[in-house]
Amino acid sequence: MNLVQLALCHNDVDNDCTFASALNGARLQSMFQNGVDLFFDQDQVLRDFLAETGWTGAPSADPGAYPAAVLDWMMRNGLNVGQQVPLVIGSASLLSVEDREGIAKAVGELGWAWVTLGLHAGDWGVPIDCSHQVILTNVAGLGNSDPLTFGTWDRWETESWAWASKRITAIRRVAFVLPAPAPKD
Repeated sequence: MNLVQLALCHNDVDNDCTFASALNGARLQSMFQNGVDLFFDQDQVLRDFLAETGWTGAPSADPGAYPAAVLDWMMRNGLNVGQQVPLVIGSASLLSVEDREGIAKAVGELGWAWVTLGLHAGDWGVPIDCSHQVILTNVAGLGNSDPLTFGTWDRWETESWAWASKRITAIRRVAFVLPAPAPKD
């Protein structure tokens, strides 16, 4: 799959990386399985993020959401991407951060995995150490120098396993139940 085809949902102003990355994952899974992107409303994703966190101030000042809490919220409510019916999660599991083969298998099956990174100041231009939720979309091998592709802040980042193994704090396989693609004429 050509990752350039997927213009990532941005979250570089608001702290909604959990929901934005879940939306990007669902879109990537749709492209991987059905060959089409999902219609989505990024503002709806931001509204759901604020509903889950209960934050009433400016979205950019929200301290963010915990991935486990967001997953629980999506299991109950689905992921509302702006379609008539929210996307339902068919299955979700926590993967071992040390199981490179299991991670590669999950990405190979769905086209993505949902990753929590502990970024260091300077990583990807962040000014402070922070936790950040992204999607992992490409595993080119299992060796320390083999590249991985992450989707974040409306751009793609490529890093090595050596880099990632020091920063991945959690990784989940999340499979959405996707709408059937429209029939081709």
